[in-house]
Amino acid sequence: GNDLDVAEALTALALFDILRFPLFMLPQIINRIVEAGISFERVREFLLCEEYESVGEGTLKERGEVWMRNGTFVYDSKKPRLEDDEGRSDKGKKGGIGDLMRQHRRMMQEAQLD
Repeated sequence: GNDLDVAEALTALALFDILRFPLFMLPQIINRIVEAGISFERVREFLLCEEYESVGEGTLKERGEVWMRNGTFVYDSKKPRLEDDEGRSDKGKKGGIGDLMRQHRRMMQEAQLD
């Protein structure tokens, strides 16, 4: 039983256009509120947790010293690889930090000679 004229139709369209952006943002706002609640809970748990014991100095005899002898590193790409004294790759052999440092030193010495 109601008559719909042009003025009422255009007013209704303008109001729906105004509501379009808030209705579009509503799911994102709800998601952000949930994420904020989770973050607040994590911060609360962190602040209420027990204190950790500090780790002592350990059993090191000399403090703050690291010795590296004959270290050489070879970088053909982003991944370093081990080489022996003749430049052969150690694909099957596991090398320790000493091998890496030996290769790095040799590489640095070769760079200084150039």
